[in-house]
Amino acid sequence: MNPPRIFSSSVFSVFVLTVLLPVLYIFFVPIWEGQLSNVFDSRHISLAVNSIRLAAGTTFASLIIGLSVSMLLAKTDIRGSKVLLPLFILPILIPPHIHAIVWNQVSSSVNKIIPFDIHNLGGAVFVLTLAYYPFIVLLTISGLNSIDKSTEESSLLIHGKWKTLYRITSPLVFPHIFSGAVFVFIFSIIDFGVPDILRVNVWPIEIFIQFSAFYNEKAAIILSLPMAAITGMLVILQKFCMKNRTYIQVSGGIAKNIRYPLGKWHIPLFLFCVILILFSSIIPIFILGINAGHPSNYFRALSSSASQIGFTFLISIISSFFIVLTGFSISYIIERSKGILAHVMESGTFILLAVPAITMGISLIKIWNRPTADIIYSSFLIIILGHTARFLPFAVLPLCSSIKQLNPGMEEAASIAGSRWLKIMYRIVLPLSAPALLVSFFVVFILSFGEMGATLLLIPPGMETISIKIYNLMHYGAHELVNALSLILIALIFGLFGLFLYIFNKIDKSDDTSY
Repeated sequence: MNPPRIFSSSVFSVFVLTVLLPVLYIFFVPIWEGQLSNVFDSRHISLAVNSIRLAAGTTFASLIIGLSVSMLLAKTDIRGSKVLLPLFILPILIPPHIHAIVWNQVSSSVNKIIPFDIHNLGGAVFVLTLAYYPFIVLLTISGLNSIDKSTEESSLLIHGKWKTLYRITSPLVFPHIFSGAVFVFIFSIIDFGVPDILRVNVWPIEIFIQFSAFYNEKAAIILSLPMAAITGMLVILQKFCMKNRTYIQVSGGIAKNIRYPLGKWHIPLFLFCVILILFSSIIPIFILGINAGHPSNYFRALSSSASQIGFTFLISIISSFFIVLTGFSISYIIERSKGILAHVMESGTFILLAVPAITMGISLIKIWNRPTADIIYSSFLIIILGHTARFLPFAVLPLCSSIKQLNPGMEEAASIAGSRWLKIMYRIVLPLSAPALLVSFFVVFILSFGEMGATLLLIPPGMETISIKIYNLMHYGAHELVNALSLILIALIFGLFGLFLYIFNKIDKSDDTSY
């Protein structure tokens, strides 16, 4: 059922303002002004190599760890797999720059035990891997859960388990593994916070220096083009590889999979899982608690940061509502209208994944920093636009999958019976999409709550989010307050995650929900 023209036009107008304008500015203005050859020099080659090595190293390490964990949880009889799975998701909820803060603080102590310097490329790979390997786990397990059990059972009757894993399971789950690897590579190559804290020279740091130290925003945007081109091609490859597959299976279970006995390897592999959980989430939280010092520091952090915490909550809630509303409208047009408008919106939305946060911040400043748009640029609205340009794909992905699973015949039947389009949306589409809407809202809220890259540039004078306050305090050497605030931030995110799981289980009773 095609959406009404006035609805499509309104959504496209919002899409142009929030997505198309900043993307077009980044990709076409430097070329239009002919300044490409004046920016690059030989030093940038080493920065590019560093960035690619950082992203490739993180992706490789995340694949090894993530695939091992996924196979253990979904395809073996390891004990406690239902408890271990949510524990392996916890590192995603901790912002990567907080992982870096923790390991930066304990680097001198670690050096006394093992000769490992955290302040180099290997250290950055280590920290980013601990933060991002759960993406591989989540997507691979979703892929394994989507495999028809009878296909593997038929193969097991003829071939052994290793041939079944190699010839049947691996090809079927490959699109999800590749998709997870692409996400990890992109997040690593565009990450600004972790390399900055660990003092590793990479491409995003150079972009930030060009803008903040030399006030050369054109050079900063031009420098981001090669990185955006690489990540853009990866996004296109990933979309081609996934086709119409769903990304994440929120409920349902790993219990439905065929499981292979671990035998004598049960205890060592269970210990491997425990050690991994300890290093990626429990130990960082414990270190923050120890380094925060006396309990009075928590009260000091809370009393001095109450306004920043409240402002971060407010910004994240408004951003999430706006992004989910926009994402739902775009997703509906993508799935129900197959015209040129739908293709432009789909391509434009997913290309956002390829743009570094710093570059997106600069682009929004150049577009909205003018007298006629002062009401947006000098208020919190510019941060909402920044969050939208960064996180819209994370709302569109699950919502597209959800709308794709709805039978269009229901909407057509309601239309023939005389119901108007708005009533059909209110009575049929929105209720059936409620679980996906909730998932999108939560994902966007968590991302907005810990966002730092774009907000660092866009935040108007007199305003501050909790992540920016932590970043500023860290550079002033207030370590106890940094640790206390980081722990408060993690506690808030974990509490919201628990609330999300509670509400999701209340509204979604199905055994197999995929997005």
